[in-house]
Amino acid sequence: MSDLRAFMAGRMVFDPSLDVDELLQEFVETFYGGGAAAKRVGEYIRLISTAYATANTSVDFTGRAWSGGVNGLEERYCGHGPNSSVFGNETLLRAAALLKQAKQAASEPKFQQRIAIDSMHLQYVLLVRWDSLRANATATRTPWPAQETKEAEFELFAAAYNASGITGFKEMRKYPPRCGGLSPCWTGMEMTLASFRAELFPTQQQE
Repeated sequence: MSDLRAFMAGRMVFDPSLDVDELLQEFVETFYGGGAAAKRVGEYIRLISTAYATANTSVDFTGRAWSGGVNGLEERYCGHGPNSSVFGNETLLRAAALLKQAKQAASEPKFQQRIAIDSMHLQYVLLVRWDSLRANATATRTPWPAQETKEAEFELFAAAYNASGITGFKEMRKYPPRCGGLSPCWTGMEMTLASFRAELFPTQQQE
C-alpha cells in the first residue's frame, strides 16, 4: 500500500507526534471514498498489523512449513525469506473477505480500482495456494472470499495489474546453497503477468 506509506511518512516527517490511528482514519476516508469501503479497508489494515505483531511465522507464502534455516544461519547470512505471520489460512481468508467487501461497497469506479490494486498482493497468494485455501475454507466452514474458479480470480488480478501500470514483479524463491555453503538462499525471481499465468495454468500452455 505505497499510497498509505507515502501519506503517513509525508505527514509524520513534519510532526512525529501525530496519532497514527487518526492519520489512518483520515487516509482511508479520503482515499477510498468513506463509508463502508473505507471501514473495511481500515479493518483489513488493522488485521494485517495485528497478525504481524501477534501471529507466528511458521509458514511461507506458499503455505509450506518454514524452518528459518539451519540454526538460524539462513536468516543471519542470507536475509529474511518470504515468511510472515500474515500467511496463516485464517488471516488470508479474512483479509480477502474484507477487501472484497470494500470493493463492493466503494461508491465510485476510481475507489473500486484503488482497492483492486491494493488487493493484488493478497490475490497473488490466493492464486498460488488456491486448492489448499479452498480446502481449508470448506473444512472450517468459512465463506470463500474469492471467485469460484482460479481462472476467474486470475482475470481480476490481471485487470488490476494492467490498470496499475506494473510491468513486472519479483517472487522470492529458495535456491541451492549460494551463501558460502551455509544454507539455501532466497533469491528474487523476475516475473511478468504472462509468466505467472504460465505457472498457474501449465496445462493450458501445452495445449
